[in-house]
Amino acid sequence: MRKILTLFIALFFLTSTQAQLADGSYAPNFTGVDINGNTWELYDLLDQGKSVIIDVSATWCGPCWSYHESGELETVYDTYGPNGTEEMMVLWIEGDPTTGMDDILGTTASSQGDWTAGTGFPIIDDNSIAELYEITYYPTIYHICQNRTVREAGQISAADLYAMNADCEVAAGVNNVGLLVYEGFEGDFCQSLTFEPAAFFQNLGTSNVTAAEFQLSVDGTVTETINWTGDISTYQAETITFSSITVNQTTDLSIDVLSVNANTDEDPGNNLISTQVVLAPSTNDNLATLTIITDNYPTETYWELLDGNGTALYTGGNSGIFSGTTSPDAYTTVGGTYEQQLALPADGCFDFVIRDAFGDGICCDYGSGSYTITDQMGNVIAQGGEFENIETKPFEVSGGTGIFNNGGLVNYTGVDGDFCTEISFDPVVSVQNVGANDITSMDIEARDGATVLQSFNWTGTLAPASAANVTMNTITLSQTTDVTFHIINVNGVADAYDSNNEYGAVSFIRAANANEMLTFEITTDPWGCEIYWEFINTDNGTIAASGGNPDAVAGSGAIYLANGGCDGQPGYANETTVTETFSIPVDACYEFKIIDDYGDGLTAGGYTLTDADGNVLISEPAGGFAERANLFEGKSAVAVENIESAEAWNIFPNPAQDIIRLEFTLTEQLPLQVELYNTLGKQIQTIANENFAMGVHSLSADVSLLPNGMYYINVISGGQTTTHKFVISK
Repeated sequence: MRKILTLFIALFFLTSTQAQLADGSYAPNFTGVDINGNTWELYDLLDQGKSVIIDVSATWCGPCWSYHESGELETVYDTYGPNGTEEMMVLWIEGDPTTGMDDILGTTASSQGDWTAGTGFPIIDDNSIAELYEITYYPTIYHICQNRTVREAGQISAADLYAMNADCEVAAGVNNVGLLVYEGFEGDFCQSLTFEPAAFFQNLGTSNVTAAEFQLSVDGTVTETINWTGDISTYQAETITFSSITVNQTTDLSIDVLSVNANTDEDPGNNLISTQVVLAPSTNDNLATLTIITDNYPTETYWELLDGNGTALYTGGNSGIFSGTTSPDAYTTVGGTYEQQLALPADGCFDFVIRDAFGDGICCDYGSGSYTITDQMGNVIAQGGEFENIETKPFEVSGGTGIFNNGGLVNYTGVDGDFCTEISFDPVVSVQNVGANDITSMDIEARDGATVLQSFNWTGTLAPASAANVTMNTITLSQTTDVTFHIINVNGVADAYDSNNEYGAVSFIRAANANEMLTFEITTDPWGCEIYWEFINTDNGTIAASGGNPDAVAGSGAIYLANGGCDGQPGYANETTVTETFSIPVDACYEFKIIDDYGDGLTAGGYTLTDADGNVLISEPAGGFAERANLFEGKSAVAVENIESAEAWNIFPNPAQDIIRLEFTLTEQLPLQVELYNTLGKQIQTIANENFAMGVHSLSADVSLLPNGMYYINVISGGQTTTHKFVISK
């Protein structure tokens, strides 16, 4: 498929086991009702002499939207459809069962936009059609000929879609059978192969076919002739299946139509179909090297090496292609070279499987990517790069020496990330037996650089190719540490092959200090109402401070979509800079969390968080996010009995109702910052911020609009703070 926009290069896999309909397959019929209540039957449209384009997409899919916006399907519909020459029809199918009409109209956060805007062709919301056509990724665009054969078109131009009509088979003559597609095994095999050759044939004549004669040839020798009987009308199709054959070498197969209704076929041009089954390469070397050279889109690539039972012994690249995400192990370098050593435990067959998320392989239109597997003698046992979504290359190890005691570390599933003061955890590592012997014991070390944090002996039974999670003993950390895990011994002896004996590093990050007073400054984008933030005491779950629009905490897009904009909504104004200060009430571990309700972060502006010492704790420019969270070790303001040179403090009335007064005496001139806070540590107002002369002073603040409860007045000077409590009771 062509990449329409570089912004959307990821194609979304739905499953790893299904396969798309093969080109030349017989298109299954369906009936769909469009969003305007009109009913469309595929075969009815084909019987009208039209070819049909179906675009199976999802409203959240970026590449789908890109192709939709290109207008190519609209051009087909207007030029060759009901508004034009009446040669073609276009149907757009919403294939995701989790979406609905709101998504099609573009009124949900996940939808790419309004799919109905400017769309003349029918839109059908019916995931059963996607299932019927075995859709494995979005978008899938099929061209269906009048004779009901289907081919995947890809995201091509209107002119190219129209040109596909020239390859359609049309009924001609009275007695005419065409072989459409070979349906038995084809491709590479290992050791020996037993299978049933088969082909899909179709009546392409005007008379019903009630009898036909088919012939199978193997390496040029006729091995079987079948006299088929039945009754199929024009464009109906059947499968002809021959008896099982066994091959142990590269073999050529051909299937011929010998006669139709006891007559010579009137169109012999489609009476022969040929294929080849290829004996896979073999090596006697148990050690191999895989070399991957990426194309221009390295994150689209993922591969597996499977043993004869289909169990993955090694994997690499972006496992996130199945969920539309990017995994930590994804390849990221354009045209980069990546190597993986492969220890093949014993004689047998292996399958190398490589996938490309966009369906255009790793060569050759968008970079010269390739893969090569070589043994230690430099013999190539698998290679390629030019494929569509998936390619499988089998090979055999025969007469090798075997690799017996070989364990591999494949994953870490324990805790990681930020922590305050100290963290204790039980590491969990995933181990796999990639040797020929059962593993009954394994020594595993957790290290910080060269320092061994723990040595752990695992015992049990791990059969070849099987995997297990191993929970190690508790480790306690009090500083930032990168932990790596290492297999030392397997079955009491050194691991036979150590290329996969290390995993990590897993990062544990001691949270930064956040001291006394914090200042949050944000410059909003044109949608200020979407932002909400909290400063949360993780020790007890209380919110020490917050700001923005509390309705945004759900992060569902609802507050924006319900009103079509931010006008009149609570929270921050659009495209403005807001500064909020708040104190840390007690020493504790805190999390600063910021949420964007629409999920696209700040398209402009940015935000910072600094503490009383001027340390920048967070500095984030504009960018996409749904939620960010950072951990800090919060230190409360230093409380002292008296600020230097202050002789007395008096706060009254206490309890207060409308006005609160603070009286104090200074023995020398002092700069004082006097602020009013609630119990959550949120600053309500600044009462004073100036130099005060020696002598008696009185300050007052209007608290008439504040609710009943406990409040604090903080007086700050020269790095010292004194805090005075009072109560409002009305």
